[in-house]
Amino acid sequence: QRTITIALLEDELEYEVLALLDFDNVRKRMSIVLRCPDGKIRLYCKGADTTVIPLLNAKNPGKLENTLDHMNLFATDGLRTLIIACKEIPTSEYDEWEIGFNEAKMDLGDRDAAINACYDLIETGLDLIGSTAIEDKLQDGVPECI
Repeated sequence: QRTITIALLEDELEYEVLALLDFDNVRKRMSIVLRCPDGKIRLYCKGADTTVIPLLNAKNPGKLENTLDHMNLFATDGLRTLIIACKEIPTSEYDEWEIGFNEAKMDLGDRDAAINACYDLIETGLDLIGSTAIEDKLQDGVPECI
């Protein structure tokens, strides 16, 4: 059983890792499904705005607009940006999805397509959390080489 422990002030919170939805160059995103300390199951997703925005629910268009404005400012400053989103998954829905996901992982045909189809089933209706922006420095010697 895999867990993640986070120290938050004087408390330690333990999250059970239920599934990891891998990043690849086509998906341009990755997700993790966790059982949180409150017992609820949540999916957290991070990725390129072009792939995560279509997965968002329409609950808060103002927040998306504000986030995109900030992302444009960050990008103008040369920062690399990602969108972060999440959703709560009812246990029964997760249990049903997990059966299909485990079957996809054992698919002898086109395993990658089967796994990606499972990813697409669960990465929908996400709530926007916000964005990140990091400086993506070039490796040593690259500026001189260019």
